[in-house]
Amino acid sequence: MESLFYPQIEFILKRGTGIKACLFDSESKQMISNLIPLSVFRDNGFFYFDYLTNKNRTKVDGMCCIVIVRPCNLKVLLEEIVCPFYGNYIILFTTQIDPFVLEIMANTDIHSVISEVHEINLDLYRQSLNLYTTNSLMYKRNFDALFSLLLSLEMSPSILALNESSSKENIDMNESMVNLGRDLCNKIAQFNFQKRGTLVLLKRNFDLITPLLYDWHYFSMINEHFDLENSIVKVNNRDYLLNDAFFNINKFKQIAEVGEQIKIFIKEVEKNKLSIDDFEEIQEMVTQKTIAEVHLSIYNRIINEAVGIQQISEIENEVLVNKDISIARAIENLGNSNALKVLLIYFLKYVKNWEESSRAFPKFRADLLKFYESHRPLNYCYKNGFNTGVDIKLGYISPLKRVVKHLVFNKLKDNSFVRFGNVEDITPIIIYIEGGVTLREHREICEFASEHKIEVIVISNEVLNSSKFFNYAKG
Repeated sequence: MESLFYPQIEFILKRGTGIKACLFDSESKQMISNLIPLSVFRDNGFFYFDYLTNKNRTKVDGMCCIVIVRPCNLKVLLEEIVCPFYGNYIILFTTQIDPFVLEIMANTDIHSVISEVHEINLDLYRQSLNLYTTNSLMYKRNFDALFSLLLSLEMSPSILALNESSSKENIDMNESMVNLGRDLCNKIAQFNFQKRGTLVLLKRNFDLITPLLYDWHYFSMINEHFDLENSIVKVNNRDYLLNDAFFNINKFKQIAEVGEQIKIFIKEVEKNKLSIDDFEEIQEMVTQKTIAEVHLSIYNRIINEAVGIQQISEIENEVLVNKDISIARAIENLGNSNALKVLLIYFLKYVKNWEESSRAFPKFRADLLKFYESHRPLNYCYKNGFNTGVDIKLGYISPLKRVVKHLVFNKLKDNSFVRFGNVEDITPIIIYIEGGVTLREHREICEFASEHKIEVIVISNEVLNSSKFFNYAKG
């Protein structure tokens, strides 16, 4: 189970006695389902699961009910308390509540069914190890999620907020990330936490190139070719949670290497079928066979759909590597959609005056200027890099990795961030990106963190892929 929220998971599972029910709102259900498997719930006495909004439940006076709810859904909770289906309720709010809420609940509890009320500070959706989303662009929702995480970690970090002006002399304290950093700093200062670390606050427009690029690594490609949500994909018309050992070992590998690993895995499964001695081994063999079949299906679909992407991917990366490239020639044989994508990458990398430079491409000028107005790319001091000596499609290094590297080695450029709080311990590091994060960036950060034995948690409002972001770009 997820180590970041292990205390909350244990707390939830140990609440109540006897046979227990568990009620959720729509958001808390998603948050909890990826953290606690159904089998673990059942092993801890949970028998019945449902939504607070379902009023067609059977009344069971003797049952203890654990309610996990976001504070914004207080109205639905109060309706449950006024007309209770169960004899005893333990209320777990996902984040902090106003003291006035307790007074309202006390006045509403006319049947005296509430026995406990807690704030568990678990207000994020797990997407992968150390990758979480808020699934919202609303300021308060993201503030609450970050604040709850800091409370959960008992952490009072130094906060680095993106300086969108990129000038120490011209800092706008009303910029969104600066404003968020100031508010979090003021709120967390009320607590005397000794744990430090760093919280980095970024906006997607600090780097708009990375989410446009196709990534040739397994997890990213799954996200590109499947509807991936909360680590769940639909394979052969069935939902599958990507948490098996094969996936965890291979998710950051290049697709060609994953293909070889699947072949080896299938051979091992077939070999093990010949040496089964008892029922438990049969069960394990069936499980491993299912995992192998799922990943073979995923791999085959990815390979079939990625055939036509290789050429455009090479062009995208060639544009980034070769500043002297003839962009007109690079796009002349591409369809309109691919040509626009390559142009966007070129403009983001090299062009300062979009209004003037876009005149050379009248067919795409309106789309280019619309993108610029919608996303307002920053002329940020951290740019992408490239590893040499590898396939051009595999050499890209995102600006985010360079930011984290400079942070860890104390080389951050002075004008890139506005700092709140004193620097004591750099790690653990929490990175928040408003506007979406890619699985390429997640992979790079995980690999860097593993190499340097540090903890880095990545949070955003959503997980992006190149298709989704390009659709945003086209409006």
